Amino acid sequence: MLLSASLFSKEIFYLMRSPKALLMGDAYTAIADDEYSLYYNPALLARNSGMSLTPLNPSFGLTNAYSDLNKFQNLPSGTSAASELANRFMDYPIYFSAGATPGFKMGGIGFNLFINNQSSLMFRNSIHPTLNLQYRYDRGFIAGFAYQLGNGAFASKKSNSSKTQYSNGQKLSLGFAVKHFNRQGTDSEYDLFGTGLLNTINNGGTSLSEIKSSLGF
Repeated sequence: MLLSASLFSKEIFYLMRSPKALLMGDAYTAIADDEYSLYYNPALLARNSGMSLTPLNPSFGLTNAYSDLNKFQNLPSGTSAASELANRFMDYPIYFSAGATPGFKMGGIGFNLFINNQSSLMFRNSIHPTLNLQYRYDRGFIAGFAYQLGNGAFASKKSNSSKTQYSNGQKLSLGFAVKHFNRQGTDSEYDLFGTGLLNTINNGGTSLSEIKSSLGF
């Protein structure tokens, strides 16, 4: 009676994501030894031998609208367009992303540049329509190093023997990473039919940068 607790859930934003990790349900931290190692587990750089170069490594993401193509055909226009668009796309996520993360790995050293743009919007609440808008634009670099400690081994016993046998295994490794990036974006909700958004734009100035700033960019 004296205490209350509130819990809010929100999507986690990742800096960069491996397509292979997405296909594996993000069960990837222990085996992320591809070109995305630095974004998941820099200690896995210790497994790397030789040198590898990834000159571009682009990635793209888009809402899977194949089964809902009718939503995007014959879009409404005119004075009632906002209301009709809101009803048509109510609770339907529209998402787009594009990025690239060129880099190299040499032994236990790794380095990646990255640029990533993500946009998502959704109309919510059919009684009082609002637009949820999320936009991020990241660019920067990440660098890492990993070091192996000791000798790795697996211990096992045969069913007919009391002796323990050892076979070669992965070594213990420590990894470190640092990153630097510039992030621009916005994460806001806008009332489609209220005056709040209009007043914000009117009070923010006339240039595009001033309007974006007034909207929380």
